[in-house]
Amino acid sequence: MLPADLRAAEAEALEALLQALRDGPTDRWTVEWRFEGLRILPVALRLLASLQDQAQDPGAIRLLFPDAGAAALAQRDAPERAAGIASLRDQKRLQSDGRSRGILLAVRPSQAEYDDFEQICGQHDGAVVALNPTLEEAAVSIVILKDRKSVV
Repeated sequence: MLPADLRAAEAEALEALLQALRDGPTDRWTVEWRFEGLRILPVALRLLASLQDQAQDPGAIRLLFPDAGAAALAQRDAPERAAGIASLRDQKRLQSDGRSRGILLAVRPSQAEYDDFEQICGQHDGAVVALNPTLEEAAVSIVILKDRKSVV
């Protein structure tokens, strides 16, 4: 049954994510909310707050954005959680000294950030959760060669 509204969907996603993290604390997960006109920033900040409030080590949970501008907006909107908010590039810099641990929440990683996101996942020993990712290329077509002519 579908949730009645966004808040109900967030609560169900949090419950499912907490269970998944208990079952596989080092796995890779995806959370997708499909609401018309969804502004992901407030949703991601609420999820971060809920996870940090329930965690034994709130500092081990980081919210990652594709670029520094989005990370700065999130830090402005949630100054009390700013230490746990960064860009993918910031995370890569942090991992240049070694592997990271904890939970990473990646907000809307896209095809453009695929290489960075993959590298971050490979250098991370904890769970990675992609929130509303768009890692697949929608414009990919299949080319079939038939009688030396391409058919798309």
